[in-house]
Parts: sequence; C-alpha cells; structure tokens
Amino acid sequence: ALLGRGVARYRVDRAADALADLALAARLAGELGDRARWARAHLELATAHDWLGRYDDSARACEAAARLPPDARDAAFERALAMARGRTAVRAGLYAEARPALEAALELEGDDPDDDRLIAQLLLGPTLVQLGELLAAEQNFAAALAEAERLGDGLARCAALGNRVLL
Repeated sequence: ALLGRGVARYRVDRAADALADLALAARLAGELGDRARWARAHLELATAHDWLGRYDDSARACEAAARLPPDARDAAFERALAMARGRTAVRAGLYAEARPALEAALELEGDDPDDDRLIAQLLLGPTLVQLGELLAAEQNFAAALAEAERLGDGLARCAALGNRVLL
C-alpha cells in the first residue's frame, strides 16, 4: 500500500511526501525479503527524487534498484530500469550513455503502463538533438506526440512540443 500511495503522491506533485512512503516501503520490503518490491520501491524513489531535482539521490536509488538479480526481474522492471538509467544519464549530461538506455526502454516489451515508454521518448528527443542526430530527433518527437495523443496525456504532449523547440 505504501508503494502505491508513494507513486500516487509524486504524480500529484507531492514528491516530498512520496519520499517517506517509498523509503518505508523499501525498508519493509527489505525486512520481508521481497527483493522485487524493494527494487521497485527504489525505482519509484529515483523518480520522486528526480521530480524534486535531487539528481544525485535519484541516481543512487536507480543503482540500488539495479542490484536486483536478473533472474528476479520481469519485463516491466527492465523497461523501468532502462528508462531510469537513461534519465539519470540525461540529467548528468551524458547523452551518449543515455541514448542506448532510452532506446532499450522503448524496445522492451511488458505488461506495464505506457508511462516508462513515453518518458523514454520524451527524454530521447532532446538526447538525439544533443548528439547531433536531428532527423532521428524529429522522428522521435513525432512519435512522442503521437503516443501522448493516443494516451490522452496532455502534459506529455506539452513536454514533447516544448522539447521539440530544441530542433
């Protein structure tokens, strides 16, 4: 329940409140030996820290989640981890490192919501611009806009349009 409430809180711009829920969820999952839930809580902590502009804390939470053994990961976790690693690299200005992680997040299949895929698209466009891949960036921006419209996500649409100005 804490994990879900933490996610809901940062999505309604209560990231500071979410941190307490997510940290407690991670601690309890660790005490119970639930490695997958512990790692998922750390991925969500990474997002909450990112939303607060705490990029170093976000990077640490992302790498903590990455300690989940590969045999305990599902496709949704792999996609979320790839997106988080890509986001971490973007925040650090490491665009060449960000690109393969973000592209992996777009390619991985999973039963998870489309959030991680859309976020990866929103981050990949500016990454491609920074790498001088303007045609690929333009195509990515178009795909991100189409996906945002398909999902009815007005905020993501605004983000894609705002990022597209970099072209």
